[in-house]
Amino acid sequence: KDEVVLAYERRLHERLLTALRNRPASEDGVEAPREAYIATAHVEPADRAKVLLLGGILTEGSALRARALGERLAEDQALIGDVARRLGVKSGDPRARVVVVAMGAVAVTEFRAWVDDNGKGDPAARISAALGMIENGLSQLGSPVRRRSGK
Repeated sequence: KDEVVLAYERRLHERLLTALRNRPASEDGVEAPREAYIATAHVEPADRAKVLLLGGILTEGSALRARALGERLAEDQALIGDVARRLGVKSGDPRARVVVVAMGAVAVTEFRAWVDDNGKGDPAARISAALGMIENGLSQLGSPVRRRSGK
Protein backbone atom coordinates (compact mmCIF):
# COMPACT_ATOMS: atom_id res chain seq x y z
CA LYS A 1 0.00 0.00 0.00
CA ASP A 2 2.77 2.45 0.95
CA GLU A 3 4.70 1.78 -2.24
CA VAL A 4 1.60 2.40 -4.38
CA VAL A 5 1.08 5.79 -2.74
CA LEU A 6 4.77 6.71 -2.93
CA ALA A 7 4.92 5.68 -6.59
CA TYR A 8 1.95 7.97 -7.27
CA GLU A 9 3.72 10.81 -5.43
CA ARG A 10 6.88 10.24 -7.48
CA ARG A 11 4.92 10.30 -10.75
CA LEU A 12 3.20 13.49 -9.67
CA HIS A 13 6.56 15.13 -8.92
CA GLU A 14 7.91 14.03 -12.32
CA ARG A 15 4.81 15.49 -13.97
CA LEU A 16 5.35 18.75 -12.06
CA LEU A 17 8.96 19.01 -13.21
CA THR A 18 7.97 18.24 -16.80
CA ALA A 19 5.14 20.77 -16.65
CA LEU A 20 7.51 23.43 -15.33
CA ARG A 21 10.08 22.73 -18.04
CA ASN A 22 7.36 22.91 -20.70
CA ARG A 23 6.07 26.31 -19.60
CA PRO A 24 6.76 29.16 -22.04
CA ALA A 25 10.15 30.83 -21.65
CA SER A 26 8.34 34.15 -21.25
CA GLU A 27 6.96 33.05 -17.85
CA ASP A 28 9.11 34.07 -14.92
CA GLY A 29 10.20 32.12 -11.87
CA VAL A 30 6.88 32.67 -10.11
CA GLU A 31 4.35 32.40 -12.92
CA ALA A 32 5.82 29.24 -14.47
CA PRO A 33 5.87 27.10 -11.30
CA ARG A 34 2.43 28.40 -10.32
CA GLU A 35 1.00 27.28 -13.65
CA ALA A 36 2.86 23.97 -13.42
CA TYR A 37 1.42 23.27 -9.95
CA ILE A 38 -2.09 24.06 -11.17
CA ALA A 39 -1.72 21.88 -14.27
CA THR A 40 -0.47 18.88 -12.30
CA ALA A 41 -3.09 19.34 -9.57
CA HIS A 42 -5.96 18.97 -12.03
CA VAL A 43 -7.81 15.69 -11.54
CA GLU A 44 -10.38 14.54 -14.08
CA PRO A 45 -13.77 13.75 -12.51
CA ALA A 46 -13.42 10.05 -13.47
CA ASP A 47 -10.12 9.83 -11.55
CA ARG A 48 -11.11 11.72 -8.40
CA ALA A 49 -12.24 8.69 -6.37
CA LYS A 50 -8.89 6.95 -6.93
CA VAL A 51 -6.88 10.10 -6.17
CA LEU A 52 -9.00 10.74 -3.09
CA LEU A 53 -8.30 7.22 -1.87
CA LEU A 54 -4.54 7.64 -2.40
CA GLY A 55 -4.63 11.05 -0.71
CA GLY A 56 -6.54 9.59 2.24
CA ILE A 57 -3.95 6.85 2.71
CA LEU A 58 -1.18 9.43 2.61
CA THR A 59 -2.96 11.74 5.04
CA GLU A 60 -3.74 8.99 7.56
CA GLY A 61 -0.26 7.47 7.86
CA SER A 62 2.19 9.75 9.66
CA ALA A 63 5.20 7.55 8.81
CA LEU A 64 4.14 7.44 5.17
CA ARG A 65 3.56 11.21 5.15
CA ALA A 66 7.05 11.76 6.59
CA ARG A 67 8.62 9.46 4.00
CA ALA A 68 6.77 11.17 1.15
CA LEU A 69 7.84 14.59 2.44
CA GLY A 70 11.45 13.46 2.70
CA GLU A 71 11.41 12.20 -0.87
CA ARG A 72 9.76 15.39 -2.07
CA LEU A 73 12.36 17.58 -0.37
CA ALA A 74 15.17 15.54 -1.89
CA GLU A 75 13.65 16.00 -5.35
CA ASP A 76 13.09 19.75 -5.00
CA GLN A 77 16.62 20.56 -6.23
CA ALA A 78 15.58 20.10 -9.86
CA LEU A 79 12.61 22.44 -9.37
CA ILE A 80 14.80 24.97 -7.57
CA GLY A 81 17.31 24.92 -10.43
CA ASP A 82 14.61 25.54 -13.02
CA VAL A 83 13.03 28.34 -10.98
CA ALA A 84 16.44 29.93 -10.40
CA ARG A 85 17.08 30.01 -14.16
CA ARG A 86 13.73 31.70 -14.72
CA LEU A 87 14.50 34.22 -11.97
CA GLY A 88 17.93 34.85 -13.48
CA VAL A 89 19.75 33.86 -10.28
CA LYS A 90 22.14 31.08 -9.24
CA SER A 91 20.56 27.83 -8.08
CA GLY A 92 21.81 28.47 -4.54
CA ASP A 93 19.92 31.77 -4.35
CA PRO A 94 17.35 31.68 -1.52
CA ARG A 95 14.68 33.28 -3.71
CA ALA A 96 14.41 30.15 -5.87
CA ARG A 97 14.16 27.93 -2.77
CA VAL A 98 11.50 30.16 -1.24
CA VAL A 99 9.35 30.03 -4.38
CA VAL A 100 9.56 26.23 -4.61
CA VAL A 101 9.07 25.55 -0.90
CA ALA A 102 6.25 28.08 -0.47
CA MET A 103 4.34 26.89 -3.51
CA GLY A 104 4.91 23.26 -2.59
CA ALA A 105 3.63 23.84 0.95
CA VAL A 106 0.52 25.59 -0.36
CA ALA A 107 -0.14 22.83 -2.89
CA VAL A 108 0.24 20.07 -0.29
CA THR A 109 -1.90 21.89 2.26
CA GLU A 110 -4.70 22.54 -0.20
CA PHE A 111 -4.56 18.99 -1.52
CA ARG A 112 -5.00 17.74 2.05
CA ALA A 113 -7.91 20.14 2.50
CA TRP A 114 -9.44 18.70 -0.68
CA VAL A 115 -9.05 15.17 0.75
CA ASP A 116 -10.56 16.29 4.07
CA ASP A 117 -13.47 17.79 2.11
CA ASN A 118 -14.13 14.37 0.52
CA GLY A 119 -12.75 15.36 -2.86
CA LYS A 120 -15.31 18.00 -3.74
CA GLY A 121 -14.49 19.68 -7.02
CA ASP A 122 -11.12 19.82 -8.70
CA PRO A 123 -8.15 20.19 -6.33
CA ALA A 124 -6.50 22.42 -8.93
CA ALA A 125 -9.11 25.12 -8.25
CA ARG A 126 -8.28 25.14 -4.53
CA ILE A 127 -4.57 25.15 -5.20
CA SER A 128 -4.89 27.93 -7.76
CA ALA A 129 -6.83 30.13 -5.34
CA ALA A 130 -4.32 29.54 -2.54
CA LEU A 131 -1.33 30.18 -4.79
CA GLY A 132 -3.00 33.41 -5.86
CA MET A 133 -2.97 34.52 -2.23
CA ILE A 134 0.82 34.26 -2.03
CA GLU A 135 1.71 35.11 -5.61
CA ASN A 136 2.03 38.86 -5.08
CA GLY A 137 4.51 38.37 -2.26
CA LEU A 138 6.52 35.83 -4.22
CA SER A 139 6.62 38.05 -7.30
CA GLN A 140 8.65 40.50 -5.21
CA LEU A 141 11.43 37.90 -5.21
CA GLY A 142 11.93 38.47 -8.91
CA SER A 143 12.84 42.10 -8.21
CA PRO A 144 16.25 43.19 -6.96
CA VAL A 145 16.52 42.69 -3.22
CA ARG A 146 15.79 45.97 -1.46
CA ARG A 147 17.64 46.70 1.72
CA ARG A 148 15.87 48.51 4.49
CA SER A 149 17.51 51.75 5.44
CA GLY A 150 19.56 51.55 8.61
CA LYS A 151 20.22 47.83 8.29
